[in-house]
Amino acid sequence: MRIEVQYSVSQGPHLIEISQAEIDQMRQSGNLTATQQTPSGTKTITITGTPQELASMAAALRNQAV
Repeated sequence: MRIEVQYSVSQGPHLIEISQAEIDQMRQSGNLTATQQTPSGTKTITITGTPQELASMAAALRNQAV
């Protein structure tokens, strides 16, 4: 599984925040990507993995939600 954050300009570590609207969009589209504007340009957050890896991540998130 890979969670990738790409910045047009990067000057060190950055927090990753995905809004509820972005999560809803990912659920509706099936595309696990969000692009966000930053003061320095844009960042793109992409989550990729095999079906098994994605299912495991979903289960881990679901466990935290209860």
